Amino acid sequence: VHGYTVDNLFPGFRTVGSWSSSANAGFYGENSLVRGAGTGSDSATWEVTIQEAGSYRVEALWVAAGNRAPAARYTISHAGGSTLVEANQTANGS
Repeated sequence: VHGYTVDNLFPGFRTVGSWSSSANAGFYGENSLVRGAGTGSDSATWEVTIQEAGSYRVEALWVAAGNRAPAARYTISHAGGSTLVEANQTANGS
């Protein structure tokens, strides 16, 4: 089974809106981006071209903190459409 690990330095990563570097430790890779509370119009996108057909598990990693989103929305696009998943980023990080 093939896997993909992507972060904010991955070529398929892009943001809309104002994002800043996180001051919290415990993130994956070289750095981590955060976005303060807003209207939901800002987004971060990780786009990966899957080379081999199959089932893949999608995971997200964040550093939990009280100033994180209690209902961060992740839209996972796949062959059958898309699935919306919400995650409480104030808990269960790393």
